[in-house]
Amino acid sequence: MVVRLVSRASENMATANTEKRQSSKRKVLLAQQIVQLALQEKWKKGHHLVELQLVQTLGVSRSPVRSALKILEEHGVLSARQHHGFFLELDGAALSEVDLKIPRTEEEELYIALIESRAKGLDPERFTQTEMQRKYSVKRMVLINTLNRMADEGLIVRNAGQGWSFVPTLDSVQSRLASYEFRLSVEPAAIKTSTFKIDYELLTRQRYIHLDLLEAIKLKSTNSLWIYEIDSNFHETIARFSGNQFFVNAVVQQNRLRRILELWDGENLKRVEQWCHEHLEVISALERGKLPGASKLLEQHLASAARAAEARDTDTSGT
Repeated sequence: MVVRLVSRASENMATANTEKRQSSKRKVLLAQQIVQLALQEKWKKGHHLVELQLVQTLGVSRSPVRSALKILEEHGVLSARQHHGFFLELDGAALSEVDLKIPRTEEEELYIALIESRAKGLDPERFTQTEMQRKYSVKRMVLINTLNRMADEGLIVRNAGQGWSFVPTLDSVQSRLASYEFRLSVEPAAIKTSTFKIDYELLTRQRYIHLDLLEAIKLKSTNSLWIYEIDSNFHETIARFSGNQFFVNAVVQQNRLRRILELWDGENLKRVEQWCHEHLEVISALERGKLPGASKLLEQHLASAARAAEARDTDTSGT
């Protein structure tokens, strides 16, 4: 019972952290939309940004608009005048050069560095905390938090004696294709289970997250970690609707195995945009209660992903 409570607390913390990161990204995307609106409407320096008008134009509530305006103020795009609101400080070419990046925490930066280094074979399978702290010159708590996250995600395990070890991953063309074959037999089948029940609130959240990603691609403001989180969370959410823990465990394990190579593959935004639309087609079918159709669409999506992965691996190997 204690173990289960600890596990549940860990899951809740991970979910809270993910939602916090997603919220931060949504605010940056909204700030980018305001910049695009200013360019589109040809607002001049000194233009007064009326909060209510932005709420109506962008279709969001006051709170995220205020957060986005504060982000723009921090970047010198706007200035705040007490009791009067926000005013534009840039226009024309200067405004078009505003570069708002989706933020990464120190832990995320280290996480990506460890993933990339391992994918390149620059980090050994077994390592100690001291070795990593010396190599990456990071604060002790940043390293500890990052290693704990990687352990929670099944990427590393603590050694019986000292240090950590990376777990096996999809490290060959054959293993990646075998993974897709397995997923093709499992994930579409989850939708066909008798216990499959849609949580429409979660499904709607998935839709908005994917629409955010499409907007970020248009604005050229993405990062591989965020993209992977959206992709893997979509597949796990569908599996959880099955109410069958065996399906959930299978999908979670496959996501863990593919994480290092999927992140290291970088941001092929054309392919990301394609699978994003494919995910939205599955979501639409589920929203309409068309379960057989959703299962077929998910199967087609995974088959498309397998072909893309095979083509990418072939290009990389030079054959």
